[in-house]
Amino acid sequence: MMDTDRKLRFANQQRLRELKRDMASGVTIFCSHDAKELEALQRTSTP
Repeated sequence: MMDTDRKLRFANQQRLRELKRDMASGVTIFCSHDAKELEALQRTSTP
């Protein structure tokens, strides 16, 4: 993973962990750089 502001990247990762913890059943977190993961999620999502 590349960053230009390490402290900010770590803070954002912590926010994502908290979101996942607090909203586990309503949130799916995935890598925006992974086209295959995105495609798989798009196939299973409901409009």
